[in-house]
Amino acid sequence: MKNNSILVLYDGQCGLCDGVVQFLLQHDVRNRFYFAALDGETGYVYKKRYGIADSVDSVVVIEKERAYVYSDAVLQLAKHLPLPYTLLRGAVLLPTQLRDVAYKAIAKRRLQLFGTVEACRLPTMAERQKFLL
Repeated sequence: MKNNSILVLYDGQCGLCDGVVQFLLQHDVRNRFYFAALDGETGYVYKKRYGIADSVDSVVVIEKERAYVYSDAVLQLAKHLPLPYTLLRGAVLLPTQLRDVAYKAIAKRRLQLFGTVEACRLPTMAERQKFLL
């Protein structure tokens, strides 16, 4: 990974998380996002390094030696997306507790709402280097 890279840890079985990864691959105009499954080797190392509880099973963002979880992770990702998606950063004006309640409500039901991933889309050759074990 490069110094200005952003690591996205995700639940590899969740349909919503898979959709987020596919969306980020498509909109990564600065080529900064790298990905690793939460339950993989890289995910384990980073969760341990940043003290992320095993109960956190949705998207985690690691940027500049800092870990972001829940709604903060989403807002951190939005910061690096092109318009109109970067406008989501405006939600930072809402209290974190309120944002996290909404985030956790969706995360709790994400498997029922979005299902699980039975088979992943094979990444292109260029995308393969963005996935860490």
